[in-house]
Amino acid sequence: MKRYFLIAGLVVGLVSLLVLVGCTSGNGSSTSANGLSTPDLVQAVTPSVVHIAAEADLMGRFTGRTSRGVGTGVIVDADGHILTNNHVVEDASRITVTLSDSRVVSAEVVGLDPTTDLAVLRIDAPDLHPAALGDSSQLLVGSDVVAIGHALDLEGGPTVSKGVVSALDRVLQADAQTTIAGLIQTDAAINPGNSGGPLLNMHGEVIGINTAIIESGQGIGFAINSNEAKEIMGELIEFGFVERAFLGIVPVNITRGIAENLGLPVEQGIAIGSIVPGFPAAAAGLQQADIIVALDDAPIVNTAYLSRFLAEHQPGERVTVTFYRGQEELHAVIDLGNRPEG
Repeated sequence: MKRYFLIAGLVVGLVSLLVLVGCTSGNGSSTSANGLSTPDLVQAVTPSVVHIAAEADLMGRFTGRTSRGVGTGVIVDADGHILTNNHVVEDASRITVTLSDSRVVSAEVVGLDPTTDLAVLRIDAPDLHPAALGDSSQLLVGSDVVAIGHALDLEGGPTVSKGVVSALDRVLQADAQTTIAGLIQTDAAINPGNSGGPLLNMHGEVIGINTAIIESGQGIGFAINSNEAKEIMGELIEFGFVERAFLGIVPVNITRGIAENLGLPVEQGIAIGSIVPGFPAAAAGLQQADIIVALDDAPIVNTAYLSRFLAEHQPGERVTVTFYRGQEELHAVIDLGNRPEG
């Protein structure tokens, strides 16, 4: 299935303490209980936004040539850590970051998490302006939001767009094996170049990391909620990866259409596309084409639910798998394993 991730970007910034407590800004406007004016917000957060250029070496007959992608990132601390999308920087051999004051510095990858499409970079530079990460659980549908990012890689600095939170807790199927849940849907314009940048509330806090659009839609963009981004970012900074338990399967989402066409006993769940030899699913006797519908008492609706379950459980834990083989519901006990590197 078509993957909808963009090499795109937005930006976020740190609101000054005086602004956050409601003091008058330098241009005479002030912060109200409803937050900053859009111009004040943009002025406050733009120093936290960076342009990311990722270069990858081409192999084979194209040896000696490179491909180049661009996106956006947001500075999250004074140590130079930058939060962006995995798809902006994966497979890059060289990453260059341009700061809002036009400084150009090299960046190193701290950690990648393809499952949530998040990545953390690090730069070595003084006088950085970290953004404030907000609490996405406080968002309401209809709330005003602002996206700042390097849309279409246009010259002259980042682009600002404004909209509302159109929906919460959206689920987006990126491909047959990957579903991302808990997404913020917004109608703030998001274009190629915006990926990896922030979605901001009107207090100048990052409440999402823009990640995807649906090309067939209009005014429909998606951002990874900031609470999940903070959790993943913390693990990437500490360990360089996100530890998840592992079943040892290649999962495929079951949809209502697939279930009807194949006469399956359930309309949702994950089918086992293949078994990875030597891992827990094989040891527990699971087979290709089995349909997993629950792990312990947790329903497994699609791969997003599977990823969430595995992220919340440790290798070595014993769980009960509920699955269908043909029309028969079966159960098996499985000891979760470690996800192999790479």
